[in-house]
Amino acid sequence: MNSRNIIFSFCVCVVLCLCLGHNVVRAVGGLSDDSARSYLEGRTYQTFPELAVGTLADGSFQSKFEQYIADLIPMRDDVMLLNAGLQRTTIALADAPFGFSAYPTFFGSDYLCCPADSAVVETPSTQRALSAAALEKAAGLFAAAIGRHDNVRWQFALVDRSRSSHANPAHDLVAQPADYQFCVREFLDKLPESCGKPDLSVADADEYFQLFYRTDHHWKIGGALVAYGAILEGFGFEPDADYQISSQFEGPFYGANDRGGLSAEFSDSVDDVSIVPSIQKVMTNGKERELSWLNERFGDGYAGYKKAHRLCKLLPRR
Repeated sequence: MNSRNIIFSFCVCVVLCLCLGHNVVRAVGGLSDDSARSYLEGRTYQTFPELAVGTLADGSFQSKFEQYIADLIPMRDDVMLLNAGLQRTTIALADAPFGFSAYPTFFGSDYLCCPADSAVVETPSTQRALSAAALEKAAGLFAAAIGRHDNVRWQFALVDRSRSSHANPAHDLVAQPADYQFCVREFLDKLPESCGKPDLSVADADEYFQLFYRTDHHWKIGGALVAYGAILEGFGFEPDADYQISSQFEGPFYGANDRGGLSAEFSDSVDDVSIVPSIQKVMTNGKERELSWLNERFGDGYAGYKKAHRLCKLLPRR
């Protein structure tokens, strides 16, 4: 055996040992608190797939086995971040002479890095992707539903989120963006006049990032309260202004845009309504409970809310 083969065999053995060792450490939870999941990809790592005649015949074993091998790569998330970071550095250097306010987080990315705003945003939608015909068809379906229930008061709140917001730092870099004004013209304006249409448009990036996360497409609690107040006013009610917002998690919180854009340059903190003085108890599944029970049971995100069997009714203080 010549020296080339020896070196090659040694390298293969080293890689296999690293993969095996990493998998063992992952199994005993030595790398992180949730070592069986990829935080970036938002999924559980593939376990060794079932080997059976059926899985071989339908090809599922082969595809899952390939993913299983890929998931054995040591420090997979870190490697993905490093690779995207190197690409982003190259893109930033190429962008420097032109001074664009946003550029892709990596080659082919759907997310844009906005250094001046310390944010990662979605690439704005175009009128080609979100056609006027599709919006008009959707408006027709909603208008028909509103017409069949004309005894009900309707409010349709269109959220000015990242992909359609004029406040998106990349808005002016996209030809024919399907922005908020476009959606109002082709959708909201085609709903019946009897339907309330609160204006939730955002003036600029400063206002946008007060209402929405810098690394996620969701609004913050402050944005939700603004929409809540606008909808209540549309129904003729006075919004309850007796809310106190405080930080629930100082961070770093890396949102969906960070994960999709493979970027950890910017992060957020998470705020929430800490006290609602006018609400003391909740009614859920026919049982009256303290407000603290609702926070403890459903306060950990979407998964918690999906466990609720019925809507909770907020009870005013007696």
